[in-house]
Amino acid sequence: MKKTLAAVLAAAMALSTATVAMATDVRGDADFDAGDLLSSGEYTAKMGDTSKYILDNIDMDNGSVISGSELAAAIKNGYLTPSVVVTSNQNKLDGRPSISTGNIYGSGTVEVKKYVWSSTAHAQGFTNVWDEIEGVDVSDMDAKGDEITFICIKADGTLLDSFADVGPGVVVVKKGTTAFNNAMTQLKTYGGGNPVKEVIESDTEDALRLSFKINHTYGTDSVTVKMKIRFTVKKLPKDQDSLELGGKDYKKGDTITSEEMAFKAKYNELSNYYEDMQLTSTEVSNNNVILDGGNLYDAIGSDTFSISFGDDVAVFTAKAAANQKKVNLYWSLDEISEIKDLYPYVDFTFLTFKGNPAPVFQNTGTMYFAADDKDYQVYSWDGETLDPMNGEFDPTYKVIEVKGIKKLGTYVIADQILEVEEEPEEPDEPAEPVDSAPTTEPDDEGGNPNTGA
Repeated sequence: MKKTLAAVLAAAMALSTATVAMATDVRGDADFDAGDLLSSGEYTAKMGDTSKYILDNIDMDNGSVISGSELAAAIKNGYLTPSVVVTSNQNKLDGRPSISTGNIYGSGTVEVKKYVWSSTAHAQGFTNVWDEIEGVDVSDMDAKGDEITFICIKADGTLLDSFADVGPGVVVVKKGTTAFNNAMTQLKTYGGGNPVKEVIESDTEDALRLSFKINHTYGTDSVTVKMKIRFTVKKLPKDQDSLELGGKDYKKGDTITSEEMAFKAKYNELSNYYEDMQLTSTEVSNNNVILDGGNLYDAIGSDTFSISFGDDVAVFTAKAAANQKKVNLYWSLDEISEIKDLYPYVDFTFLTFKGNPAPVFQNTGTMYFAADDKDYQVYSWDGETLDPMNGEFDPTYKVIEVKGIKKLGTYVIADQILEVEEEPEEPDEPAEPVDSAPTTEPDDEGGNPNTGA
C-alpha cells in the first residue's frame, strides 16, 4: 500500500528535540556554562545562529585567573580595550566576534551572592596575618560585616590552625581564584564558629559577553572555531601607577591574553528513527537534521520509511539501506524571488533542501507534494531552469506523486501550469547582395564583351 502525504502526516511521530545550548545568554560557575563543556574541551555553539557567552572567569596565558565582572568594570571605566583574536577557522564566521559589557541576563539588577565576616575576632585574626605577610595597614582590611575578599592558607591549601601562626609557606589567596573558592568551602564551617555569613543582595553586576556567529555549512561534519581574547591596558585609574586585575598589577600599554578557547558547532542527528518520521520547522530550527542511514537501518531494517517536511508540504519515501550514508536534511520554505518576480500571478510553495553535498539516498524513492487540485504542478529548479517533474495528481489525497527520486534538491509547487517563454529564434543572416549591373571594363583585347563592341 503506497504512502501518501495525508496518511504519513497522520501517522508520523514527532521527533524529540535535542537541546542546542548557547542560543541565548547564560551564566555558569565555571569559565562558561559547565554544562556546555564537551569531553574534548570544546564549548558548544550553534550552527547558523549567534552564540553568546557570559564569561565568568577567564584563564590567562600568564597563569592568572581574572573574573569577567572585574574585566567588564575595567572596560566600562576605560582602563582596558578588549579584542578577539581568531586562531582557527576565521572563514567559518559571519564577521568578527565581539566583546561587550552589560548586566548579566541584560537586566538592570541581579541577585548577587557574597560572603561577609560574621565575627570581628575572626576578621581581625585574618587581617593580623595579612598585615604580617603583606606589610599593609590593618585598618585598611576587612572587618565584621565586610565582604571576604581574601583568605590566608597554608602551602597545602588548608586554613591556618591559628590566626597568629605565620610560618613558612603561608599565602593569601584572593577572590576570583580557584584557591580562594576552595578555601571558602573550608572557612564556611571553620572551627564550628561560623565566621562566614552568606548574603544575597539585589545589585548590578558587570558582565563580559562574547558573541559570534558560525555560518551554516549544511554539511554533515562539525566546525570548530578557536579564539583568544586580548586585553590592552589603555589607561590607569587616577593617582595609581598600575591597574590590578586578578591579583596582578599591570602598567599602561601592557597586554593580557586569554588561553585559547575552542567552540564546536554541528548539526544534530534525528533523535529517534521510525518507519514514519516528521521533520518539522522546530527540528530544523534546532538543527536536528542529520539522518544516519546505518542507525535508521538498525531501527527498521529494510522496510520502507517516510519523512514529512514542514506542515503538510511534502513527504519522501524509500526503502532503508544498510549502506546509506549520512545526509543533512535541512530544508527551507524561503521564497525564490527570481521565480516569484517572473510569475507574480502564481501562488507558489518553495521547498529547498540545503544539504551540502545534496542529500542522496541509496534507494530510489517517491516524493509526494501537497496539491489542492489537478492544476497544481511541481517543478525542479537548478538555479537557472524550471523543469516540470511530470507527477501524477491523486484526487483522493490531494497530492502530486513524483517517482524516481534519489537526490533531494529545490522544488517549486505552483497552483497552475507555468507559461515558460521560449526565446525567439534569431533571423538568418541576410545574403551578400549581388550586383547585376553590366560590366564596363574592357577585356584583354580592348573590346567590351557586354556590348559586343
